[in-house]
Amino acid sequence: MNRQYEAVSEYIEAHKEEMNQTLINLVNLEGRYNEKEHVEKAMDYFCSLLEKEGFELKKTEVALDRAGIVSAILGKDRPGKPILFSGHFDTVYQKGDFGPAPCRIEDGKIYGPGVIDMKGGDVMMLYVAKALNAIGYKEHPIKMILVGDEEADHVGNLADQVVIEESRGCYCGFNMEPGDMQNRLVVGRKTQHTFFVDVNGVGGHAGNDVLTGKNALLEAVLKIADMAKLQDLDKGSSVTPSIIHSGNQSSAIPDHCEFAVDIRFKSLEEGERLHAGIIKAIETSYIAGTTASYRLDVARFVPYDETEEIAKLHRFMNVLAEEMGLPAFGKIQRGGVSDSGNIVAAGVPTLDGLGIMGEFAHNLREYGVLESMYDRTKLLTCAVLRIHETGLDGN
Repeated sequence: MNRQYEAVSEYIEAHKEEMNQTLINLVNLEGRYNEKEHVEKAMDYFCSLLEKEGFELKKTEVALDRAGIVSAILGKDRPGKPILFSGHFDTVYQKGDFGPAPCRIEDGKIYGPGVIDMKGGDVMMLYVAKALNAIGYKEHPIKMILVGDEEADHVGNLADQVVIEESRGCYCGFNMEPGDMQNRLVVGRKTQHTFFVDVNGVGGHAGNDVLTGKNALLEAVLKIADMAKLQDLDKGSSVTPSIIHSGNQSSAIPDHCEFAVDIRFKSLEEGERLHAGIIKAIETSYIAGTTASYRLDVARFVPYDETEEIAKLHRFMNVLAEEMGLPAFGKIQRGGVSDSGNIVAAGVPTLDGLGIMGEFAHNLREYGVLESMYDRTKLLTCAVLRIHETGLDGN
């Protein structure tokens, strides 16, 4: 391995404890996506560290109740196209869910709210920049897009458009979502839409009013059964009934039912097919006399499949991994959503899942493996140094 790699490795090795403490500080600044004030505290802390490294910052507000988006650039006048890193500060947990001391380290693992999803990845991109600064790197600008409401799917705002616009013109992207324990990088993602359905019927006594009652719960079940038939895993489409609420008395015919159905798909054509089928089921009265209405939440993430450019980037990362004595990366297409789709929509080949490896994201058991944070930070730093070897510019 060349002298540049040795310098990068030496820098990260010398700053492991500092990385740990930075991550502890960031995780302890808890904040669910709808807790704007708390998310902004985490964002402000991280941005202060970026400013110390020479980043120029721009914040874009996307909604009154969200923390907005920060774009940061280091070396904007450098000759190459920017190398992009993306992350988010919000979590799915409310402040206090993990108790008075949210973050802790035990036996080489770090635990806490959002430690892999995705504050560990945020810290990694910071230390990529710090290591590059330490060795005097000047070839490409380093850009970061840092989001405040990723876990809310950007529903009801135009954060996706901000991410797309800020990504345009970048050479390639690295999304720092969690790395899985099978060492697979994400090369494609779906998008998510959720139908929230209200069904109204006619209530009554379960024994006396069987003929006159219009069972809203049964109507909902019949609708759900037809919706579920729309699933086509061969096409990458899923239909998941996820929530249902109805009735409060076992001897009564329920007059109202509410349910939710989550759909995931990879193409506009599949999305249109699923939408048409689900709306048809909602508008059909399987039990005469019932009615239904719905609300649709659309996750503002663009679906994408692996492209040849993404494949090149994946091969390049495996060349580096082999040289560094790290295991080869596999590939996976995720059903979960992220801003990598919006970056790809801007014409930027992007790899996802490059953050700290761990398990149990969106769960109180969430943890990350610290050694993976150090190794992958070294790898990503070297990827920036040798990015011309990807072949993405035709060379």
